[in-house]
Amino acid sequence: MSLMLPCKPDRGQRSVSLAGQSVEMSMVGCETGDALLALSHMPLPTGLPVGEALAQWRAVTLQHLGAASGGDVTQAFVPPGALVVPQSVRQRVQGRRSDGSPVQAQLAWFAQVSPQGTRLFQAAFYAPKVPAEPAQTWLDSLRFQ
Repeated sequence: MSLMLPCKPDRGQRSVSLAGQSVEMSMVGCETGDALLALSHMPLPTGLPVGEALAQWRAVTLQHLGAASGGDVTQAFVPPGALVVPQSVRQRVQGRRSDGSPVQAQLAWFAQVSPQGTRLFQAAFYAPKVPAEPAQTWLDSLRFQ
């Protein structure tokens, strides 16, 4: 996966639960001004269909942000080289950070099949007010090589 970040990236890993399974999630991201850009990925949990896994990850993210899944702008999102499934989407939401302050987010969930297995991805652009053009440019930079 390649992407453009406008700042020096930080990397991290942590265990998360998806579909009742512990999965190792890797993240790369950076902060620029008052915006945070992040790409997270994890292996597809055993026995879980790709679409269901993406839908669950999306629901957990929206719940964490305190954002409703309805009423926000959602559209298909399949970067070059990604798996085409209906749950591969991009969504703009309004929510709250963990400290309670308001935040806007442009989020995308998608998957890729490779010889190493299927991986799930989430791209996120968070800011008090997400400017449409930089968010679009960043999401457009995502591609599998």
